[in-house]
Amino acid sequence: MGLNSTDFVHIGEIYWGRHVYAVSFKPGCLSNLPWGDDTFECAILPCKDDAVLEILEDIAQEVVNANTEWVHATGIHAEQLHDLIDRTSVKIGRQEKVGDGLPMTAWFTESTTIQQKAKIVFNNFGGSEYAIAVIVGDDQEFKEAVMAINNELLQINREYQETEKAA
Repeated sequence: MGLNSTDFVHIGEIYWGRHVYAVSFKPGCLSNLPWGDDTFECAILPCKDDAVLEILEDIAQEVVNANTEWVHATGIHAEQLHDLIDRTSVKIGRQEKVGDGLPMTAWFTESTTIQQKAKIVFNNFGGSEYAIAVIVGDDQEFKEAVMAINNELLQINREYQETEKAA
């Protein structure tokens, strides 16, 4: 698993088939996805919550312009980002009114550590084959977030294997 924050990182596959990726946020980061135009779930993981404030509009625009099925906003400004995503979706015509669910959105203000935010990547609210964590942070924070997501994926798959063995 390469950890270059300028590229998509394929973290792995959940036992039931969803592929999990990560990318560092920058405008355009969701425009050329490894899986093409298929729908996907997206989790926004700010490594430092206040760092996201300056780029909330950029993030909202990026996820609404992409073929997102679900967007999970994390951190103390998650509700603010969630609301902005809904308004941006109406503004560009993706949904008629706030709450139409294009994309579906959820916020997790209680997720404040990178480990808690990594768990949100695996909420699995939709049925997409792909999920991506959009990480807002510097290169070192990106690496730490990817490792936290990888650890969570390993734990989920390990628990599934143990359950299967016991059955």
